[in-house]
Amino acid sequence: MALGISRSEIDIATPNDLKPYEEAHKIQIMEQDSLNWYSGMYTMNGVLTAIDKAFSGRNSKMEYIEQPLLAELNLSEEEKYERKLKKALAFEEQWAAAASYLPDKI
Repeated sequence: MALGISRSEIDIATPNDLKPYEEAHKIQIMEQDSLNWYSGMYTMNGVLTAIDKAFSGRNSKMEYIEQPLLAELNLSEEEKYERKLKKALAFEEQWAAAASYLPDKI
């Protein structure tokens, strides 16, 4: 029953009858492999963030991911643009705050 077909159906089926079940099983394995890969990415990011924070303390530059890796798939182009713009502005603010050679006000 692993392929979604009973043993009695397998006994009377021809190899060509079983091809769709084989393909479905391959797709199921590939989906599970992808899920495992993403799980490993989340775990690796968490472990690396924890190690960096433990050794670098306040100087740590690592951040745990803020949203799921595939969260942007359902966003519109405008929402994607707004997120990229917000990230760029935040980076620019951090850069300006760290740049001591810039004048405070013009």
